[in-house]
Amino acid sequence: MKRHLRAAAVAATICLPLTAAAEASGAVSLTKVAHDLGYHYAYLGPDEAVALSRPGIVVIVRPGTPTFDVNDRSIPIDGDAPLYKDGDVYVSRRMVAELRAIAGPGAAVGHNAVAGVVAEAPRRPLGPLAIDALSAVHIEGDQALHVEGQATPLAPITLTLFARLSSSIPDVVVSRLHVSADGAGVFTGRVAIAPAFLSESQLIVVASADANASRSVTTQVTEFPNGHTKVKTEEEPRAFR
Repeated sequence: MKRHLRAAAVAATICLPLTAAAEASGAVSLTKVAHDLGYHYAYLGPDEAVALSRPGIVVIVRPGTPTFDVNDRSIPIDGDAPLYKDGDVYVSRRMVAELRAIAGPGAAVGHNAVAGVVAEAPRRPLGPLAIDALSAVHIEGDQALHVEGQATPLAPITLTLFARLSSSIPDVVVSRLHVSADGAGVFTGRVAIAPAFLSESQLIVVASADANASRSVTTQVTEFPNGHTKVKTEEEPRAFR
């Protein structure tokens, strides 16, 4: 984990103030924030990111990036971007307040305090994880799929979209979304299919809970991305009319 986060730190130095400036602004350890607010903390190696999860909520934080993801939404960070230092990620107190608000009223007591927070114990799935059902349907008029499935209650789910554009090239990873199954085991998500929105290409959605629990489904988009738009460069030349 340290090796990957150090690589992220190099990129962070390009767009961030010096570490001393971040510390002076009151940066807070994300590990401590996760513990205090009742988030489950996990490092996502392939994405160079940290995932904070609670039932129905997955927050993705990337060192050096001025936005963070909440389920399928990207939100601008109010204040300094997250910073990697000494094996941990540090965030501004403004972002701590945002994470507290996202976690809900049961996650904190008081208004501005980071220390002394009364955390709601995170609920976690019991026993081995499993994904029992998965479906993916194109949302008409939208460059996205509606994905729905059934898994172990409260299980964290990663939805990865692959595009099979040609038989002669490898499948392309288009997007990835982190969601959580609810108490009944149901999970849903809006998975973006752009820029691999080619009519009649195969789209493969893989839902995975861990290394031993995954399921995939293949679907196809038959409409064109801008099917109702006329583009002059695509009109038939007069010589061929």
